[in-house]
Amino acid sequence: MNKAVCKRVASIYLGLLLLCLFSVCTVMAATPSEMNTIINLAGKQRMLTQKMGKEMLWVLLGVRAAENRYNLEGTAILFERTLKGLRFGDTGLSLLRVDHPDLNAQLKTVSDLWGFFQRHVHTVLTGKMGEEQLARMAEENLLLLDNMNKAVEMYVALAGGNNTDSFHSRMYTVINLAGRQRMLSQKMTKEWLLIGMGVDPSANRVRLQQSMELFERSLDGLLDGNPGLKLFPTGEPAIRSQLGSIRNLWQSYRPLLQPLHIDKRDPALFSALEKVAQMNLHLLGEVNIAVKMYESLANNSARAVQDAEGR
Repeated sequence: MNKAVCKRVASIYLGLLLLCLFSVCTVMAATPSEMNTIINLAGKQRMLTQKMGKEMLWVLLGVRAAENRYNLEGTAILFERTLKGLRFGDTGLSLLRVDHPDLNAQLKTVSDLWGFFQRHVHTVLTGKMGEEQLARMAEENLLLLDNMNKAVEMYVALAGGNNTDSFHSRMYTVINLAGRQRMLSQKMTKEWLLIGMGVDPSANRVRLQQSMELFERSLDGLLDGNPGLKLFPTGEPAIRSQLGSIRNLWQSYRPLLQPLHIDKRDPALFSALEKVAQMNLHLLGEVNIAVKMYESLANNSARAVQDAEGR
């Protein structure tokens, strides 16, 4: 091998090494508190995909149509802003850009999928949606969720959340899975509506059952620990109390999700749908409070460590 080739190979290896070091340093530049926020808001994006899907179905069914059309528009705006914040940073959202090639590629995929899904949002906001487009919307909604979830798991892995040896790492996992509960609260309601509207009812019955089981398993794990989910028992009294409130609400909400056939001629239908709509938002709000409590606990602990190291 001549000297020119050797120098070329060496420069390539050096470039790759610098790229890797730059990526790692960029990730490590985020403090634990900043990573808590990033994981929380990236995880919230999963919920927003399902909330949009649910709100679109409410609009199509005529349940609080004007309110849900307004909510849908706001949810879409927040999803887009947060996605841009994750990709490029957003000081208003306290989002620091984490620069890593795999993560960058995954967020670009999410952005591309979002471009397609926006068309369905626009259709519902401006008019009606046919059966074929409704089925396509449901499929693309799951695709958007799956790819956003991949990005969240990348954030957790880059932050060290898969290592349960440190408090910070455990909290990254807790914030991720507590945040996932927000998504499941919206996903199961969306699936329940799709079953009632006759959209792939067999597959959505399976998905609904899986969503309900995962929600319950994760809630139990947040309270009392679950090694399979890498969850340790929650000892903080205030958070345990909030999780207990969520469990009580869940026990009241779960029976409402029995599959039904939505017939608009049924005079009792809309009161049943209204009850689900109202309780679902209540459940989402209570779960979100728990996520913020976990994030606050993690941030306070991170600051205490920094203060101790600064002495």
